Amino acid sequence: MKRLVLGLMLLGVALLLVSIPLAAEMRVYVHTEEGVVEVLLDGFATVEGTVAYQGPAMGEGESWRDARQYRGVSVLSVLQAAGALSLVDTLGVVAADGWFKILPREVLFGTTPAGVPLLAIEQDGASGGDWEDAPVLVFLPEDEAFSNQDMLEALGEEYSHHFGDQPSTTGMMVKGVLHLVPNYDGESLSLQPEASSQVSTDRPEGSLLTVIRGEATQSYTLEEMEALEQV
Repeated sequence: MKRLVLGLMLLGVALLLVSIPLAAEMRVYVHTEEGVVEVLLDGFATVEGTVAYQGPAMGEGESWRDARQYRGVSVLSVLQAAGALSLVDTLGVVAADGWFKILPREVLFGTTPAGVPLLAIEQDGASGGDWEDAPVLVFLPEDEAFSNQDMLEALGEEYSHHFGDQPSTTGMMVKGVLHLVPNYDGESLSLQPEASSQVSTDRPEGSLLTVIRGEATQSYTLEEMEALEQV
């Protein structure tokens, strides 16, 4: 099994996703040309990873926060399920309290220094009532460290977060995400939007592992994984 994971990493695979049902049903609302689509996160493949965020650099310190482990659903997969990806030049990730961040399209594919953006539903094993911030916008870089330089390179000055005049990745964490809005202009959004349709996703029958590489995905059964391990 270790040989398989290592082999996939060497092939340039962005992330490995294990299809695990979420502990409690969560939803986000994706805005499309046809209306608002309610997307149920339960059933999507989930991403797991560890990341430390860098706060504003004050004095000689680098202001790194403690690393946390997250599990959640990739923003890309939610947009694809709702049929909204083609609309995106930029994406507004908007919380129930109105806090939002804008992501350039290229960031969604997980190939920038920011890593893969996801809607985290679990932090350090806590979820549901034990972690009420969910879903939270989180970034998972390959080196497990989301630096201010990573943010600036991936999002540019315009969309990066600043604390005063200092860049800070900690401000990119949008807690209680409710809306995903292509080309968002900052308008007020309803806490109880009227959805024109609903989307839910079940993991592919018999699949154990899903691999994301850019815009392409591939699922593997246990038998296929065992065969690959023998190669």
